[in-house]
Amino acid sequence: NIYTKRHVYVLNDLAPFIGMNIHCKSGDNDLGEKLLAYSETTSWSFKTNFFRTTLYWCNIDWVDENNRVFYKSFQVYNARKVEISGCKDCFWSAKKNGIYFNKGVEPTHILIYTWESY
Repeated sequence: NIYTKRHVYVLNDLAPFIGMNIHCKSGDNDLGEKLLAYSETTSWSFKTNFFRTTLYWCNIDWVDENNRVFYKSFQVYNARKVEISGCKDCFWSAKKNGIYFNKGVEPTHILIYTWESY
């Protein structure tokens, strides 16, 4: 339903003392860059547009204990992609082994994306 207000939450669940940089945006709404401490969440709300072309994505990067850099650019909401739409509350959790998703109705989060590194 395009009239339903959607909420996206992205949690830093990496490990204590590991911060993560996050920058989320859509085609017409830049939410800015943030540094999230461990267990901190960023969130925002929106409604899907009439044409169902609403798309939000985030860029995340972080550095582990061995100074390796991990990053990922990924879609957090795509009105035309069933796997990551249809949620009223869209929960994302960044863990050391990847990025997990839950539509707010499943008992556990599901691994959707894995990190890239350099």
